[in-house]
Amino acid sequence: HLLTRRTPRTLTFPTLQFLRAAVARQSRIYQWRHLLLLLVRTALIVLILAAFLKPVLMQGAGAGARSRKGGRAQVILMDVSASMGYTQGGASPFAQAQAAALKILDNFRSGDRVNLIRMGRTPAGSLTEPSDSLFLLRTDVRDAHVTGERADIGAALAEAVRQLKAIPDLPGQIFLISDLQRSNWSAVDFSTVGPEIEMLFVPVGPDAADNCGITDVTIRPAYPTAGEPVEVLCKVANYGSQLKRLPLQLHFAEGDNFKRELAIEPHTTTSAGFQLRFPKSGRHEGTLSIPEDGLTIDDSRCFTLNIADQVKILLVTDEERSTASSSA
Repeated sequence: HLLTRRTPRTLTFPTLQFLRAAVARQSRIYQWRHLLLLLVRTALIVLILAAFLKPVLMQGAGAGARSRKGGRAQVILMDVSASMGYTQGGASPFAQAQAAALKILDNFRSGDRVNLIRMGRTPAGSLTEPSDSLFLLRTDVRDAHVTGERADIGAALAEAVRQLKAIPDLPGQIFLISDLQRSNWSAVDFSTVGPEIEMLFVPVGPDAADNCGITDVTIRPAYPTAGEPVEVLCKVANYGSQLKRLPLQLHFAEGDNFKRELAIEPHTTTSAGFQLRFPKSGRHEGTLSIPEDGLTIDDSRCFTLNIADQVKILLVTDEERSTASSSA
């Protein structure tokens, strides 16, 4: 408008009084017309701009409304169980979980309050309640590490719900960052989370992990004695989608080694045992192991076997030893 406006040109006229008066009156009207046209064109550009920015403007209005109410209360549940350390063909699920948690913290807005809970055997919260201390939370995310434990998802979820319900004036959100391993999540009860709390799942790691692991070790009998048969029984799980044939080894610190072959169907667990006998009492340290794969933390299990001396019992009775029904 301003670039194309007409510029006045000086014209030489005879001395005509009435013509000068008419031009003077028209020039005042023209000035008002010029200002009105400028306002109309400016308003048109603003409306076109507003039409394109409407979604952004609406989002900003919503954020402003939430800010007036105090923002949001958020709890980040980050899985730190053993399965998060799986590394094969790329970054581990735990590294992806750290990146996802930092990204959530980067979206922090004025009025928001957030907390971090690491899901291990017991929930480990960075703070006692959601806060705006982003520096501490970012430090805890970077310093977190994978544990050799199974995550208690239910306990962590209950703690997150408790913290959010303590701030009833803010809308609550729970971010669950995990590889969603079946053994951790199969028994989780989500009924404790009310409808007023929004749950957002952030899956990390590969869709299928080609991993086998020793899940349990049992000694039978629990308190063996010298000369008594002892069974070392373990469970080996195949979390992959293919049949696995692998060796299971039992090694003692004294140097004794035992080995047997296993065939494990996909997504199943098999039991395998070693029959042993120790002629003398003492303390024996053993290790059960399978070949290493993408998750080395579950490829071996250590145990201690305490062999006790047999207790000699002298039984004094008046019953005949030859009597079949004798209690002695």
